[in-house]
Amino acid sequence: MKSYQDNAYSFALATAFVMILGLFVYRIFLVFSYNGEIGGIDNNFVYGVISNMTGHGLYNNPEALPYPVTIYSPLYFQVCSAIGTVLHVNPDDPIQVYQLCRMISLILDIGTCLSLYFILKRRFNVSTQISWLATASFACILCTLGYTFSRCDSLLLLFYALTMYQLTRSADKKITSSLVLAILSIGCILSKQNGIIVPVLICAGLFFLRLKKNILYYLLFFVPLFAGLLFLYHSQYPYFFVNTVKGLNNRIDLSWFYTDIFKRMINAWWSIPLYPATVLAFSQWIKPRSAADKAFATIFIIQTAFSLGTSLKWGSTAGYFNESFFLAFIIIGRKVMNWKQEPYISYSRKAISWLLPLLLIFFIHTIAEGYLFFIQDRSEKETAYLQQKGISEYLRPKLQGHYVLNLGSANGDFFKTILYKEMAVPNMDIVDCCTLPDHTFNYSSLERDITNGTIAYIISRDKLLPPEIWGISLHSFSMIADINGYVIYSSR
Repeated sequence: MKSYQDNAYSFALATAFVMILGLFVYRIFLVFSYNGEIGGIDNNFVYGVISNMTGHGLYNNPEALPYPVTIYSPLYFQVCSAIGTVLHVNPDDPIQVYQLCRMISLILDIGTCLSLYFILKRRFNVSTQISWLATASFACILCTLGYTFSRCDSLLLLFYALTMYQLTRSADKKITSSLVLAILSIGCILSKQNGIIVPVLICAGLFFLRLKKNILYYLLFFVPLFAGLLFLYHSQYPYFFVNTVKGLNNRIDLSWFYTDIFKRMINAWWSIPLYPATVLAFSQWIKPRSAADKAFATIFIIQTAFSLGTSLKWGSTAGYFNESFFLAFIIIGRKVMNWKQEPYISYSRKAISWLLPLLLIFFIHTIAEGYLFFIQDRSEKETAYLQQKGISEYLRPKLQGHYVLNLGSANGDFFKTILYKEMAVPNMDIVDCCTLPDHTFNYSSLERDITNGTIAYIISRDKLLPPEIWGISLHSFSMIADINGYVIYSSR
């Protein structure tokens, strides 16, 4: 029996390392993929990084040409821009910026996964095998969802993980611990607005860890630092709040929530960890074994409720639950740590041996899906990128101060990043879904710019242009070229 149990843990460790190595190789291939989108319309982030690197501004007036909308917090854009400038990345060759952002997100994800491992191993004394297996499983979920491949979610998740790591230092009553928590929580919010829940989680965690005085210290550091940074950002970017607050007011859409989140999660293996974590969290909250049990159960419940509530709006994704998955493995890991006596330890080892084949199947599915979607046919995708650069070079001399509108595959094309100076409505998904139909911004000048020829060219995949867009007539546009499947229309 002992040999069987030891073998179960040995296989668990081997499985974890195989998964981690395979996922790392997969992410390296993704970095150098020529796909215009590998998760979450990430070319919006590349466009923002290029705009910031070239001095065109990160937050501009969304109601004036070129009608950009940057709804995300600034830190990820600034980090990528700064590193790109230091490394002399050429923004006029956008694939270099794509690779830069993807590599930075990979490094951030590695930091997040290592934080999870150290929380389990060093803070909660979970066995090495279980800690690595949990880390590998979490990494596999991230790679399946794909929202940290080249987005600000990767930076938010790292700050979030470091915040939880700091909170696990329950015996640390020093004032400097509260300062660190304040800095990390500000990092979360400035990475993505979802991080606004982190101060609530910190206060709840400190309360149940019986560190009530630290809550006061934390707030004394957090409030002035955060307010000061917001003032600096508003001073630097007059349209900062217009983009990041007003631009984020998407409508509640229950049909979107059901189709794109609830149904997807119910049909997927990767959502399974949330179920036992939820059951354990409520049981640990009602009958906690320790202060840490109740603290992290409370944090998980608040975080998951927040993720669920924010995911009800249009355009939300399953990526809103990244933080809940991170916490789920902490909750489950702490429970495994408590199984120190027979027969529980025997049962846990048997359960692990039964679980390993399913994890391997899930891992194989993740790699296979990623290969089919993003990695295969690299030369053809590179050719498509070069063709789009050629079309851009064909258009640029004709523009002479006029703008282009892409009605093709705006989320997957490279045009918005190649023609970053001349592309009108670069964040097409945001404008088309929400800010225009919901009247978030005043787009009265958009109709004028299309009808008077300021927006003079349209790129499309169709040889028959629709008669109108957003109620604006396109009758003045006529086809002037068909290049490699891209149809160019002009009103001039």
